[in-house]
Amino acid sequence: MKRFFITFVLVFFLISSFSSLLLAKKDKYEKWLKDEVFLIITKEEEKAFKELKNDKEKESFIALFWAKRDPTPLTEENEFKTLYYKRLEYAEKTFVYGMKKGAKSDMGRVYILLGQPSQRYTDNSVRPVLREGATSSPPEVWVYPPMPDLGFLETFKIYFVDLQYGYEVDSSLTQPKILQLLMTVPQKFIVNPNLKEIPKYQKKFLIPANSFEGKRVEEALKSGQEHEDIPFEWKLYFDKATSGCTYLTFLVKLNAKDLSSKKAVIFGRIKAEDETFEDFMKETEPTIEGETGLFIAGVPAMPKKYKILLGLREKGSEKFTIKISELEVPNFWTDELIVSSPILTGNVENIETISKDEITSFVFGQFRANPRWSMVFKRNETLNFLYKIYNFKTKNKKCSIYTEILIKSDKKTYQLPPDSNEMEVPEGAERALAGGYPLPLNLIEPGKYELIIKITDKIANVSKEVKAGFEVTE
Repeated sequence: MKRFFITFVLVFFLISSFSSLLLAKKDKYEKWLKDEVFLIITKEEEKAFKELKNDKEKESFIALFWAKRDPTPLTEENEFKTLYYKRLEYAEKTFVYGMKKGAKSDMGRVYILLGQPSQRYTDNSVRPVLREGATSSPPEVWVYPPMPDLGFLETFKIYFVDLQYGYEVDSSLTQPKILQLLMTVPQKFIVNPNLKEIPKYQKKFLIPANSFEGKRVEEALKSGQEHEDIPFEWKLYFDKATSGCTYLTFLVKLNAKDLSSKKAVIFGRIKAEDETFEDFMKETEPTIEGETGLFIAGVPAMPKKYKILLGLREKGSEKFTIKISELEVPNFWTDELIVSSPILTGNVENIETISKDEITSFVFGQFRANPRWSMVFKRNETLNFLYKIYNFKTKNKKCSIYTEILIKSDKKTYQLPPDSNEMEVPEGAERALAGGYPLPLNLIEPGKYELIIKITDKIANVSKEVKAGFEVTE
């Protein structure tokens, strides 16, 4: 009898423990949904999360959920997530008065969405009217500065009324447009809506802070002054990268005589208004074009406006140049048809393998366009122009792309035969195509021309044009 009792207790304990483990696992995801992110998760996301069947799917969903709200998805730190949980913790500890507490109170909700107000005060000049004509104590007012990223273009106020069981937003005193904007704030946090996979993180500080290059970047940022020991010019090409980013390829040109060493370090930083930034640094040898040396470097970046610092240092020397400019990075991660920057060159190589360092706007599958600075071509050359097409529509797993090419000058226009392509797109494949055309220039009269490439997605019935200038000489 005693043995039976011990066995029964043991079995009961094991069953209870197992049930507790299952409950804890279940509570983990329910807590995330109902207590942590309920203020910012969209209805579509909530529905999708509830339909997931196993823990692996849920963990992947949660990781992607935060990545879509990460202002710097290529770095391991998620500044938004960190700030959100800090605000959540503060709200849970601070707003404990009334029936609704923490994040589920109106004050907690506003604090989590907008942060600490710049000013808080009691407005004794008004007395909110409650039900049946009763009046409340004077409202508490939270004042916020403009928040353009969230849609608030001017300083604004939010009024809270004390209902004795907790403070609530007073809709009679708070401006209707402020209440409407407050409803849209959670959607504004989604800065990378088109992410389909977890980003592959990069080290944020690619340039060591104490290195020669790192110090020059910080000096230029602080002073706003350029420095020039080695004169150079640069061009920029855009292409689609991974994880919601656009790839920036810099083509840097200098006089080969100004560089005593055969190697140089191309380095720099692109910095956005929200203080997010990406560094790049590459030691490389130039491609020689006559007396010109050409260098290629690149960096992926989220689509937004940046200040760019582009530097070049001669290897083994402290001679350097750093230039400052501004740029706006286009977005390749929309549903709209888009074409990369066209590349014009006289030489295209077929390469068997492509290393990671060679992934630039000059690589098209297994073909590499040799960079060319001067867009002046002789009539005995062949002009190769290449480009990539993204975000076209498919129907029955096929795409339909129509390409028209014009070559125009002040005196004459050449129209090349249009090209129509219908091809199967494997399910799950990226909607991307590489296009190109070799043009023997002996068919073209000498002069300056504009190349116009018009791409039409016949399924979506939309078109996109890209242009590039070049010159033909004898």
